[in-house]
Amino acid sequence: MFFYFSSFPELNLTKYEGDDMSIQCKHHDEHQKLFCKAHEPSMCVKDGVSLETIRDDRFSFSDEASTGVFTVNITDLREEDSGIYWCGSHIITKVNLNVKQDFFLFNIISICSTLLLIGGFTVIECLIR
Repeated sequence: MFFYFSSFPELNLTKYEGDDMSIQCKHHDEHQKLFCKAHEPSMCVKDGVSLETIRDDRFSFSDEASTGVFTVNITDLREEDSGIYWCGSHIITKVNLNVKQDFFLFNIISICSTLLLIGGFTVIECLIR
């Protein structure tokens, strides 16, 4: 097996926690498929074998051999899923994934919590008087 490591097509993705996503990776039937999370693609390959670095039931794989594409599905994204992934076979793609907190939902929860606290303190103050 041989991977070309000189120049990589890149895919930059920004998603939010809780989202699901799919990454399509190109492959040739005669080559081993690679998908891993690492800073460098050479960290994914040892003696011509891709190292399985992801052991999580949120990750699933499907192969469309006739189209030369395999798909990696990730459900319930988490901030710790952010990072650099490598996917493909003979030629691999660098996938930069950035998973952010959903600040809209976070802000709504914060505002509701604050209002509940203010309401609680108001009730307590009224009861004390």
